[in-house]
Amino acid sequence: MSETEAIKLIEQALHKALDKKILVTRETDLFKEKILDSLDTMVFFLELEETSGKKFPDDNLAEAGFSKVNRIVQHLTT
Repeated sequence: MSETEAIKLIEQALHKALDKKILVTRETDLFKEKILDSLDTMVFFLELEETSGKKFPDDNLAEAGFSKVNRIVQHLTT
């Protein structure tokens, strides 16, 4: 998967979790910018797992760096 495809997948998962269109860049921090709350985060990552086939850690996603789009892209493209 390319970086562009990963960002598009992230935006699609955000749209499904939030029911609104969100545009992101690699520098976007989904938690600090208050794009996701705790419930939305679960829906977002479950959607990403389903559509990408990639598993995300079950523990604290913020500690693992997954609040940043850059880290999510890295995970999806490796």
